[in-house]
Amino acid sequence: VFCGGTPPGFEGVLHKMLLPLQVCVLRQLPRDDGCERLALLHVARAVVSRCGADRLGFCVGCLRLYLSHWPSLCGVAIFAQFVRHFRSIRFELHFDDAFETKRT
Repeated sequence: VFCGGTPPGFEGVLHKMLLPLQVCVLRQLPRDDGCERLALLHVARAVVSRCGADRLGFCVGCLRLYLSHWPSLCGVAIFAQFVRHFRSIRFELHFDDAFETKRT
């Protein structure tokens, strides 16, 4: 379970791999603290520490990510960057609508 927050210890190569959008289109706030980015940074750190930054194309696997909310535009940008760097890892995204009202 990952909550939003600025992740410590992700400087250098990892930080540059998954760059957030500079400003969120709707809120005009920096979006470097999204839970999607934090989760994928943790995965990227594990993969890079295991395979090395120069051999990412040889890492094969499947990553399933679940969000309790709709993915934002900023989150979709992070997903696209992850897929670009980790081409051999199958990425699946599942999400719910946290704001949906329950019908009776």
